Amino acid sequence: MDYNKSVGKTSMNPGISKKTIYISLGVFLFAILVALGGLRAWRAWTTIQYSGEIVEVKNGGFLVKNDKGAEKLISTDKETLIRKGRNPAEEDPQVGDYVIAVGSVGEKDSIKADVIRILDAPPPLKKPKK
Repeated sequence: MDYNKSVGKTSMNPGISKKTIYISLGVFLFAILVALGGLRAWRAWTTIQYSGEIVEVKNGGFLVKNDKGAEKLISTDKETLIRKGRNPAEEDPQVGDYVIAVGSVGEKDSIKADVIRILDAPPPLKKPKK
């Protein structure tokens, strides 16, 4: 005699249901998206941007002066990408060039540049009328 027929219940499939698979897949994809968002945020927190005019070129880098007069040493190496606008630069940055350096904190409060963009100098700031 079949137990399920005597109790009035139908037999259940012992395998994993489609609903369980879809829920598990959804949770897995959500976890991946959260992890990627965290990685992007971490990268943003560890990246430093500094812009200004090059006032001195040194071996392995240069000194940049920002709008407020503060100076920062930007160090470069053979892996540093140097661009003029959006295109690769044909020559190294020179004194007087306006640059934006993106990188990480280096030795002695310097910036180890990953990318340097040489830009046109910004227009002079207009002083407010009194």
